Amino acid sequence: MLSFHIILFLNAEIIFNICCLRRRCLSWRSEMTMFKITTNLNHSSNPKLQTVIKQLKTCSSFKHIESAYAFMFKTNANDNCFFMNQFVTACSTFHRIDYALLAITQMKKPNLFVYNAMIRGFVHCSSLIQALQLYLEMLRAHICPISYTFSSIVKGCALILAFQFGESVHGKNLKYGFASHLFVQTALVDFYSNLCKMMEARQVF
Repeated sequence: MLSFHIILFLNAEIIFNICCLRRRCLSWRSEMTMFKITTNLNHSSNPKLQTVIKQLKTCSSFKHIESAYAFMFKTNANDNCFFMNQFVTACSTFHRIDYALLAITQMKKPNLFVYNAMIRGFVHCSSLIQALQLYLEMLRAHICPISYTFSSIVKGCALILAFQFGESVHGKNLKYGFASHLFVQTALVDFYSNLCKMMEARQVF
């Protein structure tokens, strides 16, 4: 009789976890939809801001980035998550993630996409400890990571051989249901292989 109640409890817990995961997925999809809607509205309402986006995507020098940010600051676009996402990506291209970090600290509420851009930028610029610290800050802010977050963080862990941190990230990845995502799987295999943990690498798939 006791075992029957335990089974019922476990089944209930599994159902509860699945429901929570679905709610997370729906919440993330809603955020993606709102993000796209807001982006379209911003683009259509201000042609000058369209020019800034093009400048950030095609800039050939860091001075262009500084000029674009000055305009963003004047128009309050420096607090817009879409524009800041583009700005961070442009900064990391020129290995000036420090400039992006300074700009991010001026934002009231950076969202998931800004955090992902910053983490990816830190890894790209070999500021790996800062990437891990920002990931922890993101979790403390109750912002749920996605597969792109995990792939960047795992890559950072592999580069500094942070085995325990990487294992913890792997566990979080399983918890949030991104175990089958190709980018994350590839990053995990590289991570465990770099640490000569071949058994763990094989278990990723």
